[in-house]
Amino acid sequence: MQLSSPAAPIHAKVSSLSPGADANTHPGLYIVGDDAVGAICSSGPLATSYAVENIPTLAAALSRVMSMNRAIIVTELQLPDGDGAALCRALNTGRQSVLVLAVTSDPTRVPAALIAGCTSVLLKPFAANLLFARLGRLTRDLKTWSAFPAAAITLGTNELWPAIVCPSCGHSGATSFDSTSMRRWWYACLECQHVWITKRQR
Repeated sequence: MQLSSPAAPIHAKVSSLSPGADANTHPGLYIVGDDAVGAICSSGPLATSYAVENIPTLAAALSRVMSMNRAIIVTELQLPDGDGAALCRALNTGRQSVLVLAVTSDPTRVPAALIAGCTSVLLKPFAANLLFARLGRLTRDLKTWSAFPAAAITLGTNELWPAIVCPSCGHSGATSFDSTSMRRWWYACLECQHVWITKRQR
């Protein structure tokens, strides 16, 4: 998972157009520092669709980063021993096919996670069906990335809007990362790390 710039969409690396050998195997699903999400993912339909593992701390997750491949990480941003954004930074130094869903009740933590390379965001509190939907989207992205690594895929649910002006610093370009309704979305400025809610752009 590589970023050309903090505000750029995340794209799969280019290597070949032939399907990968592991494209149809169950992806790993690592839940870091969130017992409630871990309980949802470890039972029911998710447990049959993913190889689920709960990891309690940032340190434990970082020790596993280089062995993670073709996986989704769901991490709380406020962990007992650090910031979940550190996982994204660690993954950006490698070549693993790993996508990161950050969950948090504090929107002000989101810009740092986006800059670090977080692929998707879900603000708490959220219903289980929203978690299922977000994981479904990331799984489809991961399957396509694994099967066709040469495709220029935009990964995850964050979206860059070049024409939106930050109400705090005046910088042009904001990233949408979650919604409050069908018509109102959360946006983040990656220049000054301000977050705000405004109408959906389409």
